[in-house]
Amino acid sequence: MQSSLLSSYFHRIFYNVDDLFLFKKRFTTYHAANSFFSYAFNQTEFQTLTALSFCKSTGRISFSEPRLRSRPKPPQQFREASMEAIEAQDFEGESRCMPFRLTSNLVDFIGQTGLHGLFAGVMTSCSIAITQHAEKLHCFLVLALKDELLAA
Repeated sequence: MQSSLLSSYFHRIFYNVDDLFLFKKRFTTYHAANSFFSYAFNQTEFQTLTALSFCKSTGRISFSEPRLRSRPKPPQQFREASMEAIEAQDFEGESRCMPFRLTSNLVDFIGQTGLHGLFAGVMTSCSIAITQHAEKLHCFLVLALKDELLAA
């Protein structure tokens, strides 16, 4: 499959370059936030591209059928490995599971500037927001996930 398939689709459905730019900016922002929180709540293995939906007018994206795991487990290759071994595998470029979905089509559509600029900035902002408001978030999560926590 071509890595420019998603880009060419969006170029066809938007008649105006300004609308395409705004959509790309919003899409990148929402995808970064969605990727960060799916990683934080251990949802990555449930994300498939067939479950991805987006709104043309707002650029918002969502994954249908979110599920929570009661006990997150590291992948098999990380269970017996030390942190030094994992970092060595990273440095050598060996493949491992990704913390969020970022396919070549998404990278091509977002672009290198959007990926290294807006995407990374939004993920950093989400991380800072969580650390600065941890008490408020903890209270909310206890209320929202009470049944899941009791079942674990």
